[in-house]
Amino acid sequence: MAKELPMKSRMLMYFENRDMWDYEAVDAILKEEGLSDSEYWRFTARFWLAELSISGLLEPLEEDVDDGSHFAPGKMISKYRLTEYGLQAIDSMLR
Repeated sequence: MAKELPMKSRMLMYFENRDMWDYEAVDAILKEEGLSDSEYWRFTARFWLAELSISGLLEPLEEDVDDGSHFAPGKMISKYRLTEYGLQAIDSMLR
């Protein structure tokens, strides 16, 4: 993946080939960037996913309640899919 792209753009590209839970995308970007697993970065990455969804680039497929193994007990977790608009955005702006 193009390291020179912003982190939020690279996160969007994770969804190109598969549906993904928010915690999977968060874990992947933190690992890719070598960032600490701090609450700040985990919250920030989750916020980016919400922005991508609100913008119509991702669509939620499924929701569940975290048992505490991903973010915190009782927090909502979401599974996302890239929309057609998201795929067009990747092809036209990120490549």
